[in-house]
Amino acid sequence: MKPQALLLALLATAAPLHAMAADVTADDDKSAVDGVVVTARAHDTVGSTASKLATPLVETPQSVSIITADEIDKLGLQSLNQAMRYVAGVTPETRGGAVTRYDQFKLRGFEVTTTFLDGLSSQYPGWYADAQVDASTVDRIEILKGPASVLYGNSPPGGLLNFVSKTPKEVASGEIEVRAGSRDLYETSLDTTGPIAGDSRYTYRLLALYREGDGQAQTTRYERYLIAPSFTWRPDDATTITLLGRYQHDPKSNSYGSAPSKGSAFANPLGQLSPDFYDGDPNFEAYNRTQASIGYLAEHRFSDVFAFHQNLRYTRVESNYESVYASGLADDNRTLHRGTAASLESNDGLAVDNQLSARFDTGPLTHNVLLGLDYQHMMAKVLFGLGTAPDLDIFNPVYGQATIGDPRGPAGFYNADSRIKQEQTGLYAQDQIKLDRLVVLLGLRHDKVTQDTTALGATNTTTSVDQSKTTGRVGVLYHFDSGLAPYASWSQSFEPQGQTDFAGNPFKPVTGDQVEGGLKYESPDKRVYATLAAFEIKRKDALTADPDHLNFSVQDGELRSRGVEFEGRAHLTHRLKLTAAATKLDVAFTKSNDGLLGKTPVGVAEKTASAYLDYDFGGPLDGLAGGAGVRYVGPSWGDTANTFKSPSYTLVDLNLGYTLGKLNPSLQGWRATASATNLFDKRYVSSCYSVDWCWFGEQRTVQVGLKRSW
Repeated sequence: MKPQALLLALLATAAPLHAMAADVTADDDKSAVDGVVVTARAHDTVGSTASKLATPLVETPQSVSIITADEIDKLGLQSLNQAMRYVAGVTPETRGGAVTRYDQFKLRGFEVTTTFLDGLSSQYPGWYADAQVDASTVDRIEILKGPASVLYGNSPPGGLLNFVSKTPKEVASGEIEVRAGSRDLYETSLDTTGPIAGDSRYTYRLLALYREGDGQAQTTRYERYLIAPSFTWRPDDATTITLLGRYQHDPKSNSYGSAPSKGSAFANPLGQLSPDFYDGDPNFEAYNRTQASIGYLAEHRFSDVFAFHQNLRYTRVESNYESVYASGLADDNRTLHRGTAASLESNDGLAVDNQLSARFDTGPLTHNVLLGLDYQHMMAKVLFGLGTAPDLDIFNPVYGQATIGDPRGPAGFYNADSRIKQEQTGLYAQDQIKLDRLVVLLGLRHDKVTQDTTALGATNTTTSVDQSKTTGRVGVLYHFDSGLAPYASWSQSFEPQGQTDFAGNPFKPVTGDQVEGGLKYESPDKRVYATLAAFEIKRKDALTADPDHLNFSVQDGELRSRGVEFEGRAHLTHRLKLTAAATKLDVAFTKSNDGLLGKTPVGVAEKTASAYLDYDFGGPLDGLAGGAGVRYVGPSWGDTANTFKSPSYTLVDLNLGYTLGKLNPSLQGWRATASATNLFDKRYVSSCYSVDWCWFGEQRTVQVGLKRSW
């Protein structure tokens, strides 16, 4: 379907839905957060991810950051990965300009290997069929820093991200927007919501989007179709059920390629590469992904004491991946050796989380107790293979060459066929205890994880993992009348491990332990919120080389991350808002038999800092609002041996918006927008994995848009 035809279809759909919507006062607006219904608020200082309960951030004894839909929208961000640019503790976009396929970054020095949507894991045990949540469907992103297994099970120690879906509102509203921009970007979207037939017991929301454009790598393209309907039923004041549907098709998705370090991260004697360098081949490049999900968020309050929540989602993801990739630069500094990779994958996942909460007093203590049982089931099918490809002259590339081992050829290509079945069951308990202004958070969880990986073919062998782990968390915070809140906490994570040691004994899960202390502040008028945190995380029992048996591993590796983070938001005046963040990290392998002792993992910046100013103009410029931001990412090691670094970079972003109704009353509801990221088009490398693989950061991207709201 052409974009223009899609826009007309969206308009036709929106009209009858809007006609059915009835006006409701703004004070009645509510939104669901992880199944908890919370009243809309002016400041984003209440979160649910850290405790699975609606809790003020200033009373949460662990670092939490929140990114709102408005913040994503004002910069025209296409991916949630881009939205992490102004968050403390994050080394963003480690895979550079390939923003339309996956969201990849480091959090407190650790790779974020899985994300959560509405409190449910999106974990995938295969290779390339990972789901990606489109930024247009997100009401907010909550980033919990540090280990979080006590509530969520299997997850890395750096922290996790929970994407909270946009859900139906009781206030009738909507918007249609068209955007155009750099590299032939075209986007049109619809968001409409409200009560059905004037009855606020039944509300709907419909999100739809079409986006296309050129990828940063020359000859590549991206394209996305998205529709996400939802429906909320409130049969009585105690019960809310929200059905959530989502369908997303990405027939094209940029490139996943890289550039050699010579010519990107540092000088090549023959010249420098352009940020649009492409190591692949347009006749072979493919990434076609379809993802669909259906689920619900349900809540029932039995009384003022007891409530029950159940979140459930079934997801299906299919992907077809084909790529020519770089495998090394020859000594002549221009001949790039290459190979081919391809996969056909699918994943069916079911996740459900049951929560029973109780709020009650015992003497002077107020308890908010949470008991939970969650379950995840995933079944993946993976066809994967590797092959060879012709060399490429990086300074005079010739594309369209015949590749060897093409999966479309008669000889076939896929040499690995596997089935992966993974299940996780977790039982957890938590108590938030308040004594006047003292807050104590206690949590305990037990998980059982099983995984069977069957390699089909001549051997038809199955490798099984059956592991259990108990994790905990303790936090203490005191919230002074002044708004200051010092806190300290300890939390754990775990990651199941496959394989066995030389003696045939299965490995136990890798664990993470964090100690964190800090100071939070929220002004009495809630115009200022800031947090300062210091932490140490140890990822223990990691696999490292067995010194006595070649090609085997032992479980005594350790990676330690220490750091200090600052993050704050302040309404300096009624028109001027400041957001700022800064991080200093010290990450190193403290135990290793692989020659990594004392080394820092690749792609982890020691220092990052950012600031963004938003200003709402008045007077003769009434209706105009804008903002400007600057972000700094320090150098990061480019290979595991720490022999070279990817250089630091500083970028500037800008956004402007004008309410056209201020110019002419007949244009009420219309708004024009413009944004630019990497305003000065700085050429930079976001990170490197080795001397052969580096990734250019995103070039300057300019967008203009026109939005009609009602």
